[in-house]
Parts: sequence; C-alpha cells; structure tokens
Amino acid sequence: MFYPPDFAAFGIDLAALPVIHAPDARKAARAADALLRSGGFALLALDLGDAAALPLGMQSRLAGLAMKHHTAVLCLLRQRADRKDGRQVARGSLAAVRGESAKRRVDFDRFECVLRAVKDKRLGPGWTHVEVCRGPDGLC
Repeated sequence: MFYPPDFAAFGIDLAALPVIHAPDARKAARAADALLRSGGFALLALDLGDAAALPLGMQSRLAGLAMKHHTAVLCLLRQRADRKDGRQVARGSLAAVRGESAKRRVDFDRFECVLRAVKDKRLGPGWTHVEVCRGPDGLC
C-alpha cells in the first residue's frame, strides 16, 4: 500500500511522483504503457498484488517500451505458498531479474529484510542481499 509519508521521508518529491491505482493488472499495465510512452521516467513500479502475472503480449510490449525509453520496469507480485485457489503466478521469461523477499522481526522496531535472486540474466541466480531496517512509525 502506498503511504506518502514513507516516500517523503526517503527524499522522494511527492509532487513529481505519479501514483495510479488500477483495479486490475490489465488496467495497471495500460497505465504503465502510457507512462512508458512519455519517456519521462527512469523507473516504473507496478504493484500487481495478488493478481496473476501479465499476459506475455503485454509483458513484451512493456519490455520493448522500457528498452526504447531506457526505463526499468519493476513488477511486484504477492505470491503465497498457501494460496487457496491453487493458482500459480506465472513467471515470465522476459524478466531480467526475478527475486523473492522475506522479512522477520529481529527487535522491537527492527526487521531483517532479505532479497534472494531466483533468476538474474546479468549476474546469475543465487545472490542474496540482507538489510536490517527500522519499521515505520505505527508498525512497531
């Protein structure tokens, strides 16, 4: 969930940050398509939540636009091992990097955040980055 005070605390200019809330993955992808075509962004993050991955055609179009406009596109999917509907989140072959994240509380207001590369076309899979972070106010 987008929480503006967290972004502002990290120095993000909220006046220059477009945030689009779309009801489903296809509409989010269409909004991303329009933003990519503008050529005005170095990074575009799509939080797709529990939705299935984007169709391959949509992934191809976004990847092509990202290369054309020198933009990194980050797609965030929430995948849980205990899904009740049995659906698997598709793992697109177009992704340059695919990772899994985990967090665990290590102290009252500290969390260990781990990012593990499952796929990385440039560096190779298997690398891990661990960082201890302070939780935002209200979470601890």
